[in-house]
Amino acid sequence: MDGILAFDRQFRYTVWNSGMERITGISQLKALGKVVFDVFPSLKQTGEDAYYYEALLGRIAALPDRPYTNPGTNETGFYDGQFSPLYNDAGEIIGGLGVLRDSTRRNQSEAALRASEERMRQRAIQLQTSADVASATSVLNLKELLPLVTQLISERFGFYHVGIFLVDDTRQFAVLHAANSEGGLTMLARGHKLKVGAEGIVGYVTGAGQARIALDVGHDAAFFNNPDLPLTRSEMAVPLKLREQVIGALDVQSIVEAAFAVEDVSLLTTLADQI
Repeated sequence: MDGILAFDRQFRYTVWNSGMERITGISQLKALGKVVFDVFPSLKQTGEDAYYYEALLGRIAALPDRPYTNPGTNETGFYDGQFSPLYNDAGEIIGGLGVLRDSTRRNQSEAALRASEERMRQRAIQLQTSADVASATSVLNLKELLPLVTQLISERFGFYHVGIFLVDDTRQFAVLHAANSEGGLTMLARGHKLKVGAEGIVGYVTGAGQARIALDVGHDAAFFNNPDLPLTRSEMAVPLKLREQVIGALDVQSIVEAAFAVEDVSLLTTLADQI
């Protein structure tokens, strides 16, 4: 139900329907006959008192997509509002009328559509990146391919750091072979490696053969605190496999906490399978 209110020239509420009760959590008893700014003291602070004044000046004021929270029920949503003048039979302005139309479902539908479009965009990027990696594998050797892959993944998905580790011949260490970030290049220069099954997210992945996500690296026991990558806030790694044997790991890191979701594991695994 739409919220409907009316007020007179003294800014006293004269109409307050059940829709207004639902949106605001304020009953008719507490609103009718009361001054607008006594019921909502914050209106003058936020500048929203202007809508009431505009109506008394004979103008229509629109409030698109305004969020609301009912403090009694914690119900949240959105409304489109409109304030307009009220006239008597003589054509004189005697007050104002406010109509608040609930737009929550429309906003939810639009949000769902945007999410769907983003998933489709990400899927298109994934397919294009997979195709680019597959194309590169057919013409480049491993030394040329791996740096290209880290650069492609970083650019296409906006990751702060992308690294590719390969397990050494002794199967004791996962050795960094390619990276895109400045810190990663420093690690490459010093021969950075992590003990399989023992050190960091990469050590876990190469040991267990399973992907792992650290949404908050500060609270993940497996995270390797690397001074060359000080901005890392979340990390994800997936295993690189050849005939079911783990031969390395694809590691991505973000400066945003909780940047990765379960869906991203599938995305990176698909890319890892192309290498």
